[in-house]
Amino acid sequence: MLENRDQGATVEHRRAIAYAMSLVWLLFLAFPLVTAFQGGLPTLAGALSILLTLAFAALYAASMIRHFRDPDRITESLSWHSVAFIALLIAICVAQMFLIGTDAFSLAVFVVPVSVFLLPPRPGYIAGACVVIAILAYPVYAREFWLLPFGIIASGVFLGCTGSVFFTKAALDDSRVASQEAVLDERERVARDIHDVLGHTLTAIALKSELAERLVDKDSAAAKREIALITQLSREGIADVRSTVLGLRVRQLGAELEQARTVAREAGIELAVRGDATDVDPQYRTLFAWGLREAMTNIVRHSHAKKAVITILPRSIDIEDDGVGFSGTSGNGLRGLRERVEGAGGTLTLTGGKDGTTVQVRM
Repeated sequence: MLENRDQGATVEHRRAIAYAMSLVWLLFLAFPLVTAFQGGLPTLAGALSILLTLAFAALYAASMIRHFRDPDRITESLSWHSVAFIALLIAICVAQMFLIGTDAFSLAVFVVPVSVFLLPPRPGYIAGACVVIAILAYPVYAREFWLLPFGIIASGVFLGCTGSVFFTKAALDDSRVASQEAVLDERERVARDIHDVLGHTLTAIALKSELAERLVDKDSAAAKREIALITQLSREGIADVRSTVLGLRVRQLGAELEQARTVAREAGIELAVRGDATDVDPQYRTLFAWGLREAMTNIVRHSHAKKAVITILPRSIDIEDDGVGFSGTSGNGLRGLRERVEGAGGTLTLTGGKDGTTVQVRM
């Protein structure tokens, strides 16, 4: 809440600064107004010039207020409204030149920021540059060299406005990329979680199904118990998938150790556990739980092991077996586990040979 309030205050502060910096330029409109009042009451041409100056000031102020209502706003598409608006400002400038002469030249400077801000970046840059070139070229063409400072001012305004648009656009592009990467990361996280959850649950269901099939003719009561456990596992798997998709699921290392003992016993694997979940640094317990689950799933599925050993330390967990050994290729589960571990700043090491496989997670 406080962070959002601070961000809102920052945006308001930037908006106020932008309004002040853009509207202070209205002081330059004093030149055509003073000219219109020279010699006492204005003539008909002078009165018309005053009206055009006030209209120009209102249009410019409206365009700046509209643009800086959101300081991070960038015009994305070219619209005829913006083009017509800029054309109207240019027409007022030309009309003022006919009415009061070169004293209206200062109006042209205002067209530069309006062109850059109201148009999309590339057309805005081109339109603003054309206006600056015209402001610089006219004094040379008309030999009115005292007007050249307006060209210098227009050049500075152009560079400031284009720089503002460029860096704002770059920030928005970076923000979009970061948002897209966050979405992709979240999709990968959900995919890893679902794979890990379903892989382990389906392995357990397969083992219990095989056991129930063997018991159905020998001990129907035991077979019914196994079938009941299969039903329970199925329901738990559905709940796990739902909670994983919702991003609410957290693996508990202690629960995974108990599950590992159960799965190993049902698969006929002698499992030894050295250490306890409470020995692990709390910030690593969830990660180690995922590592243990994936390692035990692979042992039961692929290793044909007779024995396995889990060694738990405060910043590491090792899972060893005496099975057929690691083939050298990683499935989706191990790839997902490696991404988890490396994303948390740790390392995942897989070693295998004729004496079995070892999965090591180090933080």
